Amino acid sequence: MPVEELAAGLFHLLGRFLGYFLLEIVFEILIKGPGYLIVKYLLGGNKDERDPDGILVLFMGIAFWLAIVLLGYLVYTYIIQ
Repeated sequence: MPVEELAAGLFHLLGRFLGYFLLEIVFEILIKGPGYLIVKYLLGGNKDERDPDGILVLFMGIAFWLAIVLLGYLVYTYIIQ
């Protein structure tokens, strides 16, 4: 029994670590990274809007990826026809 509990605890710890790691990569780098760059360089927002944890950065990051998906779909349909 103790070996099973130890293995279960180890898998639980490993799962939490991998989940946290993937969440950090996806959320912080892939969503908030492009959002911050768009707000900083293209919109030239003031200092409050350039907050890396702000809602505008999050919105622009999601909008960026939606635009990439839409552009990919349009290119794909153009090439297929």
